[in-house]
Amino acid sequence: MYSDLLRVFGRRMRHPYTVPDLSLALTALSEGFAMQAMTDTDHPHLQRTDLGPRVGSDRTLFACAAEGVIEHLTECDPATNCG
Repeated sequence: MYSDLLRVFGRRMRHPYTVPDLSLALTALSEGFAMQAMTDTDHPHLQRTDLGPRVGSDRTLFACAAEGVIEHLTECDPATNCG
């Protein structure tokens, strides 16, 4: 699934990371937030103003953290127009 999503969005894995690394990192992140949810702690929401005029500004902390993982482990595939 992640390989297909990378292809759709014109991204590729950044060396030395692999698709299984990306999967593991996102799984660990989501499991951590699931554990936090079990404590009845509200999940933080952030107002982002850097996302462009056609994108809403409300993001969960999970979404922001996942974006950071994806940005660090992947890069624009020069064979596409992602950049």
